[in-house]
Amino acid sequence: MEKTASDLGEYSTNLPDGRKISVFLNRKYGFGRPTQTVIYAANIEDGTSFIVKALAKGVVERDPNTPSNFRQGYEYQRLLSGTGGVPFVYGVVALPSADNERYGYAGYVEQEISGDSLGLDGELGGIYPGWIMDVSPTKAVSIVADVLGTLDEVHKANIIHRDVKPSNIRLEQSMGKAYLVDFKHAVTIENAPTTEQLDDTIYKCSYGTSRYSEPRLFQPQEKATPSSDIYAMGLTLFQLLTGIPMNDFLKKYKGDDTLIDFITSARFKQKILQELWMSKRGIKDSSTNVVMKAIDADPRKRYQTAGEMRSALTA
Repeated sequence: MEKTASDLGEYSTNLPDGRKISVFLNRKYGFGRPTQTVIYAANIEDGTSFIVKALAKGVVERDPNTPSNFRQGYEYQRLLSGTGGVPFVYGVVALPSADNERYGYAGYVEQEISGDSLGLDGELGGIYPGWIMDVSPTKAVSIVADVLGTLDEVHKANIIHRDVKPSNIRLEQSMGKAYLVDFKHAVTIENAPTTEQLDDTIYKCSYGTSRYSEPRLFQPQEKATPSSDIYAMGLTLFQLLTGIPMNDFLKKYKGDDTLIDFITSARFKQKILQELWMSKRGIKDSSTNVVMKAIDADPRKRYQTAGEMRSALTA
């Protein structure tokens, strides 16, 4: 039987700058999404801890675009490595007999963020529940303001993240700094693809996580813009303020509607506002107003930049 990466234990190779790196192929400790991205622990010769991200086994059979998206994400993250809220990437390393080797691509070495994601997506109607980090409304505002500062720099670099959500934001344990991660769906503004038609009435966002997609992207021939990321940040702020994971919110209010029908309805925004008003967590009206403006169905009525949203949130 052919050995896979996880059978091989520690593997040593060199970074592009010549430094030796040890990748612990039997220490998988996280997934970007189950069966899509596997994360290995790694150390550079001076003892500094890193992670190595690689594609999981079989992912290409399910989506032939994944390797190119993975490479593209690495390149965008490398370009943004000077931005304080984006994990630094150090280069690509080849992994022997790795699950993804047959596809001609290895893993990239990334700064390890010692801390937790702000949340877990869970599955709609599935066995995996959603989860959101329990923080005070004041802390929620601080975290989201931190990420908005990073997102503003990302947009100024002409890049759209396209998968902003709590599970793609990590809170560093010692300093409490928030990092925006997982750029595999990122594109430059001018190269954003149009939405794809699935049948006569349903349109696919062609990226990211549908429950964080703005309503416009469920229509034909639409493209993601920086405003799409701002909409997703509004939903992220909502969850942190109320302590309600998006999955729980959808299970409570979606009813028999399809996800697309509910997200694109006026009732969706009404229920968001209702939960903010009914919360007993001491949410300020100013924070509620920021959420509601950020998730407006009309992009022209949202904050026009992440920096503008950050200023309103911290005023």
